[in-house]
Amino acid sequence: MKKPFLALVALFFCAQFHLLAQSQQEFLLDSIYSYNWDTTQADWAFQSKILYSYNAAGNEIETRNAVWNFTTNAWVNTGKTTQNGFDAYGNPHETIFFQWAAANNEWKPKGRFIHTFSDNGKLLGGINYNWSLSTNDWVQYFRDTTLFDGNWNQTEFIAYSWQTASNSWQESTRATYLHDENGHETEQINYSWTGNNWQPTYKTVKIYDTDVNVTEFINYSWDMMSSQWHQDNKATYTYDANGNQTENMQYSWSTSANAFVFFSKNIITYNGQNKPIEGTTFYWNADTQEWIAQYQTQSTYDENNNILENIFYNPGPNNDLIIARKQHFYWSLHTITGIDDLNVLHCSIYPNPAKSALQVQGLNRPTHASIYSVQGTLLQTAVLSDASSHLNIQKLPAGTYFLHLEAEGKTDMQRFIKQ
Repeated sequence: MKKPFLALVALFFCAQFHLLAQSQQEFLLDSIYSYNWDTTQADWAFQSKILYSYNAAGNEIETRNAVWNFTTNAWVNTGKTTQNGFDAYGNPHETIFFQWAAANNEWKPKGRFIHTFSDNGKLLGGINYNWSLSTNDWVQYFRDTTLFDGNWNQTEFIAYSWQTASNSWQESTRATYLHDENGHETEQINYSWTGNNWQPTYKTVKIYDTDVNVTEFINYSWDMMSSQWHQDNKATYTYDANGNQTENMQYSWSTSANAFVFFSKNIITYNGQNKPIEGTTFYWNADTQEWIAQYQTQSTYDENNNILENIFYNPGPNNDLIIARKQHFYWSLHTITGIDDLNVLHCSIYPNPAKSALQVQGLNRPTHASIYSVQGTLLQTAVLSDASSHLNIQKLPAGTYFLHLEAEGKTDMQRFIKQ
């Protein structure tokens, strides 16, 4: 199967699932319907939906997003994403985002990405455009470039922003990467452009076990006064015998204690097919010295191991968890031409919008996650290696962000809103 490069698809929810069949028939995700639990009616109420369309090769060519209007009892379009110009790996040359103009009852262009890939499917860079209402044309916004060594290990990432006044590109952010002798990333350093030079801002160090699972992830912030790195936060990961991540612990650095202290943790359980069936997020209460459950997701699957339903629980009034939302996934069997035997990312993010934590569900391999601002500034990184991984976004200001996922040369980009 040709792996689709997932674009930033929706303000409310982003997801893409593909399961590889043994022949030219393949299960593809047709739609996702989201519901809120109506406590008054004690029943589920429509919230939003996403509809997916594919070409003959199984590449995702369009997603449509809509929300439910309770006044008219009808679906209202919100956003649409189209992709075209796929290479042999299923990576699109172009991604275009549209928003629904209800007054004119039509789709209006909003954003556009032009992607550049290597012959082996590696993302080399791209240019982002915004639609100008004054000129009725695309306007350059930012671009990025990724560099690799001779073994195709990523060594550098540079983002630029377009300066209208000087009609030129200006350096914005930069990241450099180090790898061990086996090509596993061990360090990432982020920089910001000051106008004259690159100023370090953030550093991430990764530690692996003998099975190449990430066991520790340490983040440092750069102190300009002392010109030294200071520990900021870290995460530790635990795995079962099948390589499934069963627990990840998040710590923050306490200056007063001069040590890492508990912040949050995630506990994940799996079924016999190594599919996550329950993931619970806890936050540490320093006053009572106990873990308090904050969120939980329960997942079910059909007979083909396709995700069927997610049920989400939020904090209740008595330190309990109460039912809040659910998603239902609809699949159909498609005949795919030109199938390539390539692994693909199976992931979804929730909740979206999110307040303090973002869950990435469905990953089946160690995955590098990076959060960018809409200007292309790298803000946060993490390694996700379980089927239901937690990203702490509490420190991010309210706004729109891009989540970039990469695993074994496969990339995925999704957009989310921090409330």
